[in-house]
Amino acid sequence: MTHAEFVTRATTLYFGCANEAHVSAGLAAASVTAVEPASCMWTQLTHQFDVVAIDGRSVSIGNPETCRSVLHAAVQHLAPGGRLIASFAHGDSNVVPYERMCLQFNLEPDGREVEDAIRIAHRRTQHATIHDMVFEARSRITRIDPAVLRQALDNPNPPMVIDTRTITDRERFGVIRGSIHILRTTLEWACDPSNGYRHPAIVSRDQSLVVVCNGGYSSSLAASNLTLLGFTDVGDLIGGHQAWVRAGFDVVPADHSSLGY
Repeated sequence: MTHAEFVTRATTLYFGCANEAHVSAGLAAASVTAVEPASCMWTQLTHQFDVVAIDGRSVSIGNPETCRSVLHAAVQHLAPGGRLIASFAHGDSNVVPYERMCLQFNLEPDGREVEDAIRIAHRRTQHATIHDMVFEARSRITRIDPAVLRQALDNPNPPMVIDTRTITDRERFGVIRGSIHILRTTLEWACDPSNGYRHPAIVSRDQSLVVVCNGGYSSSLAASNLTLLGFTDVGDLIGGHQAWVRAGFDVVPADHSSLGY
């Protein structure tokens, strides 16, 4: 199947300038979700796509760390067997480093077209990945935007925020006011009412809980595990503590006077 035939039938996530989505990456898909370059590294959408396209002419991948971050955002949204397609201008020096980085993400080379732009395709294998586990976990929970959580914390009956980050991260970056600290490694034990070491702030399986980690990934897995323990109103913070800080919301110094849980 040619590139044009494939993308015509596909759902596509496009990292680049939205008004160029159908032309700059060679996309002809009926269903295209465009993400602007400035936000592509922080993107956490609700589903995976048949095609993820990166416009290397508008998305910054000029150094290893930004390239890795963009690829992480891309690959996590790529369905099993899906194609990752990147377009570059002729002579772009980022082509070779990009292809090397793709190998680190276990992507298989899947062709190259050289027309008005260089288009390089890779394919995700059918093997399950951590990204599949995260999306499956998120199907059980309600994810919460930082602004929504901030408003909810002002309600008479606010949710209980559970911060699962390390002590080091909490001390460096602060914490959400009113949150409790339960390390990820002990979360299930500290929340399960049948366990004798339950955290005293966890009082009911119907209690509203919001799990927070650093970037909003391990918190999804953690929150999903709490639903398996019977909690009925549990979610996690989209983008984690990093998103809370980027949104400009206040943090307070961490209190580690009680570390028994």
